[in-house]
Amino acid sequence: MNKAAAGIKETNPHFKKAHAVMSEQNDDRDFAGHDDAKMAIRAAVRYLLKGVPVSDRANIVSEIIETVHQVVHEVTADSSDPFEDELPGG
Repeated sequence: MNKAAAGIKETNPHFKKAHAVMSEQNDDRDFAGHDDAKMAIRAAVRYLLKGVPVSDRANIVSEIIETVHQVVHEVTADSSDPFEDELPGG
């Protein structure tokens, strides 16, 4: 993130709302399936963009995408090959 975006992020109340919604405290939620999870994502994005001036929306969307990238890396790091147990033949 560039310095200008970082400055906006620190002073803009919309970013504080976005950070609270996308915090790691909300990670472990049970969903009824893929459609339920997608619906929750759509609802969260709408919540984050509600009342936000158009000029600030791109910055919030960038933060959402950054959060998605972080989750992808965490999930990739957490998943391991069950057959790769460092034992001979595995």
